[in-house]
Amino acid sequence: MKAGHFFPVLLAGLWASMACGDVNAAGPPPAAPRAAASSSASVTPAGVGGVAPPRLGDEEAPGWMGIAMDRADGGIRVKRVVRGSPAQKGGLREGDLIEAVNGAAYKEPNALSRAIALLGAGATATLSVRRESGPATMAVILESRPDPDELMRREYVGTFAPAWNDVTPVAGAPKSLAELKGKVVVVDFWATWCGPCRYTLPRLNDLHARLGPQGLSVVGISTEEPERVATFAAKAGIAYPIVLDGNAATSKAYSVISLPTLFVLDRKGVVREVFIGIPAPGALEKRVGELLKEPAEPAVPRPSP
Repeated sequence: MKAGHFFPVLLAGLWASMACGDVNAAGPPPAAPRAAASSSASVTPAGVGGVAPPRLGDEEAPGWMGIAMDRADGGIRVKRVVRGSPAQKGGLREGDLIEAVNGAAYKEPNALSRAIALLGAGATATLSVRRESGPATMAVILESRPDPDELMRREYVGTFAPAWNDVTPVAGAPKSLAELKGKVVVVDFWATWCGPCRYTLPRLNDLHARLGPQGLSVVGISTEEPERVATFAAKAGIAYPIVLDGNAATSKAYSVISLPTLFVLDRKGVVREVFIGIPAPGALEKRVGELLKEPAEPAVPRPSP
């Protein structure tokens, strides 16, 4: 990353709560977005509450439950449950208090993360939980942690794209997603210093030129300074709209930590695909083409007289 590029560390914390640290992965999250060419950390055994977690065999993948956690009196509070995760499948909810796992009490989220990892994918974690309705016991069948692309898809695909927060449109670019309703949209989070982003720009220009008349809108979002972005865009010949995300609020809403990250939205504003890094040859074009063939939202029929 070039010196002076602004991107709050809070994004790293957001990703940590979704993919690392207290969501049952080991290893620190990146301090800021990194350039991704495309899209295992070691785990140390730790005894907690007098109980030593089992050790993984070499052939086993670490277990993953898919929650974000906080310390709390009497246990560990669930802050967030990842969509499609083992925790969601097992019935765990945001706000639940985890009092014990397989009979052992835990006070530190990191300690519980390590214990879950060491149980291994395929193992069952029996959770003693307290919620407003009373105590509950649930069995969570652990899985291996998804790669970043898959984790992003679980979180966003099938949901409405987050609104853009506090952005500055450049030279007639849209101010909000609402202005693009009815179009297939590719939102490209990029930076001038990012090599893979530069590689992707000509493909986005081509898509914008060829498929724009059919209903595609490509929008680039950058957290860099306006002058730097404008100068680079002019030299690179970027023909599609650019939006500035100066305080990174929109990048945070989309959990962006690697560049480029591309979100593909259908005509209703629903996320249908996410690419982290350079999309595989033809993959972006194929997905956009499929969405352009889908019918636009039907008109509301007039009431009968």
